[in-house]
Amino acid sequence: MRRRTVTFLLAVLLVAALALPAAAGGRGPFRDCESHWAKRQVALLKAARILQGIGNNLFNPEGQMTRAEVAVMMLRALGLEGLTVVEARGNQGPQPFGDAAVFPTWSKNHIRACFDRGLLLGEVKGSDRFFNPMKPIPRQEFVVLLVRAMDADDPADLEALAKSLMGERQLLEFTDREAIGNWAIGYILIALDKGWVQGYEDGTFKPNEPVTRAEAAAFIDRLEDFLGCKWTNRYVGTVKAVGATATPPTITITTEGDEGDPAEDLTFPVAATCTIYAGKDEVELVALGVGWEVKVFVEDGEAVFIKASPPEVEEFELKGTITEIDAAAGTFTVAVNDTVSKTVKVTVDTKIKVNGEDGKVLADLAVGMAVEVEGIVDGELLVAKKVEAEEEDDEVELEGTITAIDAANKLLTVTLSETETETKTVKVTDDTEIEIDDGDDKKFADLAVGMTVKVEGTTEDGVVVADEIEAESPETP
Repeated sequence: MRRRTVTFLLAVLLVAALALPAAAGGRGPFRDCESHWAKRQVALLKAARILQGIGNNLFNPEGQMTRAEVAVMMLRALGLEGLTVVEARGNQGPQPFGDAAVFPTWSKNHIRACFDRGLLLGEVKGSDRFFNPMKPIPRQEFVVLLVRAMDADDPADLEALAKSLMGERQLLEFTDREAIGNWAIGYILIALDKGWVQGYEDGTFKPNEPVTRAEAAAFIDRLEDFLGCKWTNRYVGTVKAVGATATPPTITITTEGDEGDPAEDLTFPVAATCTIYAGKDEVELVALGVGWEVKVFVEDGEAVFIKASPPEVEEFELKGTITEIDAAAGTFTVAVNDTVSKTVKVTVDTKIKVNGEDGKVLADLAVGMAVEVEGIVDGELLVAKKVEAEEEDDEVELEGTITAIDAANKLLTVTLSETETETKTVKVTDDTEIEIDDGDDKKFADLAVGMTVKVEGTTEDGVVVADEIEAESPETP
């Protein structure tokens, strides 16, 4: 079922392509795409030999895709363009389209191949079928084509499922669902059921809105993980070395291997016009590091487009108590529980907060502090990105007599019974539970000088913060 799942995945990408952010400035194959949101996608499709420009170093990203252009694009994306000529030579059957005479020469074989594969069937009028090659392709038809294309090896099951859902228009929640053709309902419902397609924020689907060249490029860009293995000038692997200062610059990758195609190291000169992306950001060759995953597109032996991503970073979080600090090594050890301890590395980029104060360093940490750490795993090393530490509160119990009250600050001075001379300052908070003469739910104002008290709490900066106070009024003579 993996192939069918992929089919469902693809339908969302048409809509997603419409909201992509602008790419960074820099090199690119077309001057009218330099500041366009689809610059990266267009550059990739150009490098993959799937979409070309319109001449004079222009791409016309906002131009509408015609049905003939879509037929060519899809066959190229499926890696089938080379077969269309062979098929055309051997196919002497009748032409299925009544308007074949007006097909652009560059699209004739592709249109016939798309029809033979059940991808683009045209429009039936009376006894004739027409393809309308120069007509813009609308969103609903483009979605149907793409779903069929991703299941092109065996579209019968998908066709049957789509047809069985043809009459379920009421299941569509789009405000313009009446504008969706019956023939497209099943495909859209299948995609919606899998969560791979959505409409616009205003609740519409806009089924008849023409697809632009930029949108088509963005969509195929997102098909790369599924179709890229069919693109003969694409090499996938990990960076082994980068010669950013060499003349010409070079990149060496270790390709992915399998049983029939073992891994190997390949070195490519990097063209001066090569566009390099790390995620959505356009970068220079020097930004790539060893171990990065890359997809390198090659033309005439040179890398002309590189799509890169850094190795996945494993993150960690832990809580515990600091048991050891090694200032020389820049590490501290955290006891997570009674049996597990972890050693954490602190770097100049580590943000440390101690008792709520930012800007602290390793020297401000102390054994016994409660600590929460977030960071990344680097091999066997835990590297801290964020550390929050608190001094452990010391629990305390005391008995004595109230000898002074600071009502403004809710402080009590208690002379301890053990020494009759030593005093402690006790802080009363809104959370302090107070009991006086066995009566619960008393307030700070109910306490009085001369009362004997038992206090339970914690010590913070030399002050006892009371959790519970039991007080008894002095006996009257």
